[in-house]
Amino acid sequence: MTYLFYNITGLNPIEVELEIVKEGCSVLDLMGFLGGLVEFVKGKVAEVEDREFARRVEGTSPGGDPTFGVDLVAEEAVRTFVEGSDLPLVYLTEDRGGVATSSCPRYLLVVDPIDGTRPAAAGMGTFCVSAALAPYSDDARMRDVTCAALAVFGEDVKVMAEKGGGALIERNGKVLKPSPARFGKGDPIFWSMGFVGRPSRLLVEAMGDLIDENSVRGGFFVLNSATYSATRILLGGFHAWVDVGKRIYDEVPASRERFLALSEKPLGLFPYDVAAIYLIFRESNLPCTDARGLPWDDISLLDLSYDNATSALLACSGELHEALLARVDAGVRKLQLLASSHPVSLT
Repeated sequence: MTYLFYNITGLNPIEVELEIVKEGCSVLDLMGFLGGLVEFVKGKVAEVEDREFARRVEGTSPGGDPTFGVDLVAEEAVRTFVEGSDLPLVYLTEDRGGVATSSCPRYLLVVDPIDGTRPAAAGMGTFCVSAALAPYSDDARMRDVTCAALAVFGEDVKVMAEKGGGALIERNGKVLKPSPARFGKGDPIFWSMGFVGRPSRLLVEAMGDLIDENSVRGGFFVLNSATYSATRILLGGFHAWVDVGKRIYDEVPASRERFLALSEKPLGLFPYDVAAIYLIFRESNLPCTDARGLPWDDISLLDLSYDNATSALLACSGELHEALLARVDAGVRKLQLLASSHPVSLT
């Protein structure tokens, strides 16, 4: 199996032959494995042309999100690649949960085969495949992730990161470092927000002023893909990405009925959604926290319960992250006040 590797620090490509063995791999081998995985899944999903099949709901994931036909293709691609590699690991995906390929796993692979299923089902390109790798442990946490990769489906973009080694972007045959947008106080922003499974009326009640302030001179987008939004920040197109759903659910109990009216389980950001983003943003020296401003370090990589789900606040600079956190705080307080004075309005 041939991979194109990169020395993350020097950005120098090296083409090598790689045979992954069960006894363990170097970091270089593991980076090649992740890069090969995301490209393989991307290729298989690109072959799906039947929109009716792609949009058809085939089941429900452990986290409660519907499994679409296109998800089945991506999940099978992950299984084919991973189990064909002989790498001793447990791999966790959105629809399969955890699967062991060895009785003595050395690694934990966390994969979102399609982050942005709805754009994928609609035939749009605003979605990604993401993968993150950590040493295997029953108590593996986000801080344990050692390398990560994601590939954008609608364009020739792949992002990779190595713990302590930095992050890089491969775009149209060129290898680049992340180039986030500049932000000055008072500047309009280009940003996106997570909406899937989050009650839209409550999100807009909390964040509507910020949406309105930036809808003309800036830009507000609903893309339904955490990783795609993250790549826009890394490439300088967006200033921020926000997902306040889990914070609203936790801090405004009156909102929970509306969350449960949308799906059997409340939906949020699970480890497979954000593990790759976590390492890539840390290695890019960009702010990456939940919507309370707390780091994701202690999030379990194996727990798919809603208690382990998170919210998100990514930004192109610390100054913008601080400003957005203040706006999120104000929005949540607004909902809390509304719930205490007119509780029926949240149900």
